[in-house]
Amino acid sequence: CLSRFENASSDDFLYWGGWSLPEDFDDLARRRGKGFSGQRLRNHIATICADGNRIGALFDKFNQHAELAKIKTEAIAWLTFCTEEAVNKAANEVRGEGENGCVVIPHYVGGDDVLVSVVADQAWRFAVELIKSFEEIKEYYLADIDEVPLSKDVKNELEDLVSNVSLGVGMVFSRYSYPFYECRHKAEEALSYAKQTTQGKKSAICWMDLTEGGGNSQYTKDKYVILYKDASSQLNDESNVPDAISKLTSSAQHSLRNQMIAWKQEHHRETEESLNEWLKECSQYLEKWIDRTRDEIIKIDINTLEADLHRARWWPTSADSTEENAS
Repeated sequence: CLSRFENASSDDFLYWGGWSLPEDFDDLARRRGKGFSGQRLRNHIATICADGNRIGALFDKFNQHAELAKIKTEAIAWLTFCTEEAVNKAANEVRGEGENGCVVIPHYVGGDDVLVSVVADQAWRFAVELIKSFEEIKEYYLADIDEVPLSKDVKNELEDLVSNVSLGVGMVFSRYSYPFYECRHKAEEALSYAKQTTQGKKSAICWMDLTEGGGNSQYTKDKYVILYKDASSQLNDESNVPDAISKLTSSAQHSLRNQMIAWKQEHHRETEESLNEWLKECSQYLEKWIDRTRDEIIKIDINTLEADLHRARWWPTSADSTEENAS
């Protein structure tokens, strides 16, 4: 990757208009993205793998009609262009100030495939913006299809296929020193899980945190999925951020996570009844914390409690939390 950056021509997408790209993962982890003002450890990154949904079905339909031959050629070009633009816009969305503001390393961007590394505390913003920008490809496709003389039925079918175009994202958090090969493998695994969960019908993000037992713990799930529309809504409106977990300090989150593992170790049960019992205990723990530390009403949803806890560590709204008595 470094060799490619050094030899990139001025019009190469990966040249990124003179941006100062991180030299390695250590450099990436220490950089501060947009709006960062907290005191987090600067040694974590996220590996993000993304791939389009229903693109193949759309192109297969193009192949069935000679009138769409030109559109297909343009569609391939639009796909690459929109994917590159999506990565560029997402990188700009999380870019910090100054010469070292770039907090993204693009490893591969082509067609509808993306593989990048992002500083950990900007990963969620990056992923949401990536999906938002990628889905703009629909506007180009619909405009092109509208100009082709086709029957109404064929146009309707094509428009339905275009409307189903979406992006699956796999996101893995790790220390910068964690082997990149393993991070990529886990990110691809998460991407596949996101696609399976939604059956490729909606844009979604599957995440895994290798710093908190992801891939190794027998007491917690390895990965979770959230729909793009939910992640976007929660990022853009803090009142929609689930539960109190995102407002807990990192030490309180760690304490709650350990409580969860200890409970499962003690009970050795994976039944729905035992899980609900644990969720109830955790909810009571959070309610006591809210009463003690917050003068506000925060809704607790026990159905998403475990997943919310799993993503809270790198969720942007908790990035600048100050230490409070949350034991």
